[in-house]
Amino acid sequence: MLERFELLFSLIVGWIIPIILIVVLKLKSRNGLPNGSIIIEANSTKNEIIIPGYNILLLVGLGSISFLTFFVVFLCIFDFWNIVASYVALDFPRCLNWIGIFGIWILDCWGGLVMGYNANYTPAYKPMKKEYILATGGPYKLVRHPMYIAKAFLAIFFFLATGIFFTFIGILTWLVLSSQARREEQALLKKFGRRYEEYCKKTGRFFPKIKRT
Repeated sequence: MLERFELLFSLIVGWIIPIILIVVLKLKSRNGLPNGSIIIEANSTKNEIIIPGYNILLLVGLGSISFLTFFVVFLCIFDFWNIVASYVALDFPRCLNWIGIFGIWILDCWGGLVMGYNANYTPAYKPMKKEYILATGGPYKLVRHPMYIAKAFLAIFFFLATGIFFTFIGILTWLVLSSQARREEQALLKKFGRRYEEYCKKTGRFFPKIKRT
C-alpha cells in the first residue's frame, strides 16, 4: 500500500495535469475555439429547450469516485489514511498501486483533452444552447463520448491505486452508459440534424471505428 504522501502527491498531480492541458489548448486555439470546432445553428425555429437528462445510476457512479478522491486526499492531509485504510481498503502490492496511479494520470490527461477540445462542455442536466459548438477534434475525432469511457475505467484504476472497496460503486456507470449516450445522441440529432448525423457516421460511440479497406 502506498504511503500517505505518495498517494496525496499522486492524486494532486492528477488534478494539476488536466488544468495544464486545458490552459495550453486554450492558448493554442484559433479564434478562441479548439481545432475541429463546428458552430451549428439549431434546426428548431422555436428555440425549444432540450435537456438530455441524467440517469440516477450514472450520477451515483460518477459522483462516488469524485467523493472518494476528495475523501482520500482529506485522510492523507490529516494523517488518517493508514488508520482508515486498514478498515476500508485492501493492502495491494505497491506495483499494483502504481499501475493504478499511472492509469489515473493517463485518464486525467484524456479528461483534460476532452475539456480543452469541447468549447461548450455542458452537463446533461442543463439545456443546450441555441448556437452549439460541436467538438470534433482531439478525443472527439475518435469517439463521441470520450469522457464517459474515461470515467468507466477510472473506477478500476482508482481501486488498484487505493484498494478501497467502495470504489466499485463506480461500476454502476457501466450499467447505464450505453442508454445515457443514446439519449444524448438523440437530443443532439433532434437539435442539429444532418451535421451531427454525419459526425456520428465517422466516429464510434465509446471506441474508435475500425475503417475497412
